[in-house]
Amino acid sequence: TGSTGVLSAIKALPLLVETAREVDPAIVVPALQAVLRNRMVDPLAAYLAIHALGEVDSAEASVILSGLLDDPDPALREHAAWALSKSRPNPEAVAGLAVMAHQGGFAKMMAELALETWFKTRPDLASRVDDYLASRLLRPERPTPSPSVRRSAGLRIAQVLMQGRVDAGLTAAASGDGGGLTTLQVGLTRELSRHPGVSESFLLTRRIQGDAPVFALKEQRVADGSRISRLDFGPRGYLTRDEMWEHRADLERELREFFIDNGPFDVVHLRFADVGTFAAARVARELGIRIAFTLAPDPHAVIDAAEKTGDLTRANYAAWERDQHFLFRAWLVSSMLEDADRLVLLPRREQRRQFLDLLDVDILGSDRFVSIAEGVDFAELKTAADLVTEPTHAPETPSVILELRDAVSALPESRKGLPLLLSAGRLSTVKGMDRVVAAWAGDDHIHDRFNLVIVGGDLANPSEEERAVLSSIEDAREEKDGLILLGSRSHRDVALLMAAASAGVEPHIGPSGIYVSGSAKEEFGLAIVEAMGSGLAVIAPRVGGPATYIDHCFTGYLADTLDLEDIRAGIGWASGARHSEVRADAARRLVRTGYSLAAMAEELVASYRFENRKVPA
Repeated sequence: TGSTGVLSAIKALPLLVETAREVDPAIVVPALQAVLRNRMVDPLAAYLAIHALGEVDSAEASVILSGLLDDPDPALREHAAWALSKSRPNPEAVAGLAVMAHQGGFAKMMAELALETWFKTRPDLASRVDDYLASRLLRPERPTPSPSVRRSAGLRIAQVLMQGRVDAGLTAAASGDGGGLTTLQVGLTRELSRHPGVSESFLLTRRIQGDAPVFALKEQRVADGSRISRLDFGPRGYLTRDEMWEHRADLERELREFFIDNGPFDVVHLRFADVGTFAAARVARELGIRIAFTLAPDPHAVIDAAEKTGDLTRANYAAWERDQHFLFRAWLVSSMLEDADRLVLLPRREQRRQFLDLLDVDILGSDRFVSIAEGVDFAELKTAADLVTEPTHAPETPSVILELRDAVSALPESRKGLPLLLSAGRLSTVKGMDRVVAAWAGDDHIHDRFNLVIVGGDLANPSEEERAVLSSIEDAREEKDGLILLGSRSHRDVALLMAAASAGVEPHIGPSGIYVSGSAKEEFGLAIVEAMGSGLAVIAPRVGGPATYIDHCFTGYLADTLDLEDIRAGIGWASGARHSEVRADAARRLVRTGYSLAAMAEELVASYRFENRKVPA
């Protein structure tokens, strides 16, 4: 009923489906039908009822689910197809599922899951769909291989990162759906291969054609013993994370072929509640590869926050579900909780309470959970600082510094020589770049003392989300001078920009700049750590990982980044602290000793070595 909130109802789904299995169908089916009839008032209850119906072993329940495949609510149709994928084959539903499969998007994935599952036991049903679907979902697969002879004594590790543009040089890490995790996983792939206990490490991503040539390469070396392998699925060009759902079947086949051809693998490490995790986990279970999953309360934390502000309710849930697919993503996280051999947690305050509240899971008392901080390449930060402060280290000034210098030179005379406020990351709504601009532009004291540099996003060919963020930035700037948009840059360029903000570039840029993150939350915050390693005073969200490594009002300021006044308060603190060498040295020392990629790789390798592996049922 609607007496509980959205998150509470979603967490109750396992109990609901278990009850539906046990109760007499003659009782449970009419009760669930009554909930469905009330779906305009409480759509979430209707979606949950659909999944309960999928667990009822009755022809009547199957008929009801089949009838929902042409409902006006697209989310309801998707949930009906998902529930049918878990029920016995129903020939009368095949036509409706085939129509959904041709609609594309998330609906296509759900419909294909049902048809693919049914065709395995009832291949005759494939005659009811067109040749395109039949050939897609009845492709012969190579049999599961027997245990292979080991290539070496060291671990063979695969990471999966399907979103963003991924290459060894991190040339476009902050464009599209990329970001800090792209930087992390490329660096970690290299660092894992350097560990004496590792034989080879692989980073699996998507091949992109028609973009920069490097993204079309099938293989790319990262370092000795490590490489990026790109899988072919979907259209030639770039796909956002949301656009990948409909290509789940092709991604699974590519992953299966890769793991068979390049195996054996000891572990596959997955992150995100996305199609890459969903597909790779299914393949890994089939092939008996151990799974490590970086567990975060997502989408649970997003749902909880939206409920607390009143933006998300049971009454308006349908619109959110159509856009965010909360139920499926929450289920995916729950399935990883059940199936993963190792669950990696990012350090945060009150971690146990958070997981109890949001996921109903106690992370204490089980060796499946391990807390590991993410790491950055401190040596690269040091090299960037040397290139900026000691010109003799480089034959010529790096091009990104020349571009920054030229952009400042084009500003009015009064703005030349000002220090920088710097913010780097994806142009995503969650990153809050528009809030950083609004905090800067809306306060004359801040605006008059700093120029603002935003790094990230594809400015030439922005995605729909990037266009929306750019529009919000333009509105927030209030036509003020001093804003410089540099677009997506290589990781090396971002390190150089941080070094330039810290040391200054005379006579164009004043020294001792400030790094500002406007993110609503950060699970960890790699760019923030890198800014600290560069010596910058930082403003970071108090929600999430930064609170575990920032000493508030010493090495940084923990702000309510949804509140412009608190962002401004952070900039005010940083204005006084930015010249402090004691602060800068403490921040650099913390990053160098506690948050290196080498330290992260060491802990991960130790976590991958465990005897009690979960065997797929």
